[in-house]
Amino acid sequence: NAAAVLPALRAIVATAQVPAADVFLAEVLAVIDPGAAERQIRAALQAALRRGDYPAAWLASKALIDRCRETGRIAEALALANKQKEYTKQAGLGPWTQLGDDIHRLQVQLATDDPVQVRAEVERLHTIMETLPAETDQSERVSVWNVRETLLDIGFQAALRLSRWDALELNAAIVASQRARGAPAAEIALPRFNDYGPLTELGRTDEAAELLRECKAVFEAAHDFSMLGMVLSALAQLEGERGHDDLAINLELSALRYKYVTEEAQEIVISHHNLAGYLRRRDRLHGLAHRLAAALIASLSGAWTGDESVHHAGLDLNVLGEAAAVPASLAELCHRVAEVPGVELGRLLALITPDGDAAERAFRDLVTHVRALANDPPAVIRGCLAEWDPVISAILAAGSDPEAAAVLNEELDEDQGSDTWGALVAVFRRFRGGDTGQELL
Repeated sequence: NAAAVLPALRAIVATAQVPAADVFLAEVLAVIDPGAAERQIRAALQAALRRGDYPAAWLASKALIDRCRETGRIAEALALANKQKEYTKQAGLGPWTQLGDDIHRLQVQLATDDPVQVRAEVERLHTIMETLPAETDQSERVSVWNVRETLLDIGFQAALRLSRWDALELNAAIVASQRARGAPAAEIALPRFNDYGPLTELGRTDEAAELLRECKAVFEAAHDFSMLGMVLSALAQLEGERGHDDLAINLELSALRYKYVTEEAQEIVISHHNLAGYLRRRDRLHGLAHRLAAALIASLSGAWTGDESVHHAGLDLNVLGEAAAVPASLAELCHRVAEVPGVELGRLLALITPDGDAAERAFRDLVTHVRALANDPPAVIRGCLAEWDPVISAILAAGSDPEAAAVLNEELDEDQGSDTWGALVAVFRRFRGGDTGQELL
């Protein structure tokens, strides 16, 4: 219990006799009060700099970089990463710590940079890593295995975004390294979880579902809320692709609640966006609120999924019509998404940007942009044509799969009367019926 150990940790910090105790206190405090934990880390960093304790400053900056990255403050995280390299130099730390700094910075860049560039940087750093001795006579603040596995993981993430399925090989290397050093089950489950995406893309959905269920059990036992949110989102995605919308909605709602506990902005964006997609056939207006929440968080935090949410919000509003009850203010948007217990959008936005007026302006600009897209069907259609990829796949599968045929019929029925998509639905129906004439074009 984190609360139970806080008094003892505070007493240790007060003695000023244990190096980096203030940072360890922040890590425990993060479980109870993430905002207070961040203030503790910042205080620890400033105290270390005042006394010229650069190893302690390195540790505090590392914790602060992670906090900024997890809450979507990418620019601040990158600035801190540059300072961290200076602390490493001042502390006289060794080559593995120096390489670890570069890898830590690359972790931050992964959130916004071109995956091709990230992949190239991974290969460059891997080349450097292979030249380093396993042990050095300089002081180090990192483990060799941690540096190696982190770099492999960044390579894996970049490969995923490039749809390169050698990502599975990179992940297998991480798991092998973990098992070789006797890592606990919850740690090994982290990279194993990441295999579900490639497995799904390769059509191995049953294998992916079983993997996710195994990971869910491990993370539940470990009380890892961050990973539980991600696993539940992945299970929701699988069920959504199978046409089980109600189950997908319930899974994503649970995921969203866990993610708001951990306040990881980019993961929250993903859940709001995906939940809106599952709600599209059940309650499109409610889904629009989640689209707007996703786009707003992305805009303020720099998360990479924002444009997709904006375009889909434009499509939703185009289908709903101009009379749709779009939230009139940021407060109203926060109220609507708060129908999901635990979803405190206002609190999250205040963490990302303390300037409430800036958040309100960003919301109004977002709504103006979404309305413009909704009133310009060609623009919104260009941004959302990818939404029809599952329908095309279902058309191909429907001939031999009754379940796929049922899902396809429901999808086509939903959009048959749409001004935006009605003509396309009619073409799909004729194509499914065997009509392949040139007039379909």
